[in-house]
Amino acid sequence: MNKLLGLVGGIVGIAFLTAFVAAYYCTDSDGGVAPYEYGACNSTYGPGWDTCVGGFDLSEFYCGGNDTGCVNISMYCYYGCSAGACLNETPSPSPSPSPNPSPSPSPSPSPSPSPSPVVWCNDTDGGINYYVKGTVTTQNASLTDYCVQNNKKLREYYCNGVNPASVDYSCKCRDGACPSQGKGFAGAPQPQQDNNLFYGAGVFGVAALASVIVWRSKKKK
Repeated sequence: MNKLLGLVGGIVGIAFLTAFVAAYYCTDSDGGVAPYEYGACNSTYGPGWDTCVGGFDLSEFYCGGNDTGCVNISMYCYYGCSAGACLNETPSPSPSPSPNPSPSPSPSPSPSPSPSPVVWCNDTDGGINYYVKGTVTTQNASLTDYCVQNNKKLREYYCNGVNPASVDYSCKCRDGACPSQGKGFAGAPQPQQDNNLFYGAGVFGVAALASVIVWRSKKKK
């Protein structure tokens, strides 16, 4: 009986430890930031799907850096957004049939329309976040949070729709960020995860493995 309990405990412990150290992964079906193609992103921390917001805005999901999982940026589609992707041109209305069709000369081929320009804005610290240094990136600019007025204020950049904007915030600024409330300076934003679950699983797994080791040592005696 003790042997069976020890074996079961070892198997359960190994299973929990395997889940605890599971490798990070992130995949995006459209290969990254591809506004003219619908994509679905899936990662360790959850999924995200390219989605039209209104008629002209696109929420484009892709795999972020530093193991952050699926993140998204807002893009503006000049010719409209449909089915999770920007349109290349304005759809043409269907021609109505003529009552007495007559032959007409074949039109000369015209060049294919170029993709419509897409306006987008991305903020690495997720918006107005005084405690994390971030960078706002658009098609034409890259703006990083920094200290002003002898480090008495922070110039915080953020995305106002698809346009970059900034606000000055009073604090003891250092290296583009304000000190977080009572916790020193914040680092890069980290993905949210259930640490209590992982911690509990790890402790349970270690305890189970320890019970197997004790049982085996008693058996040898």
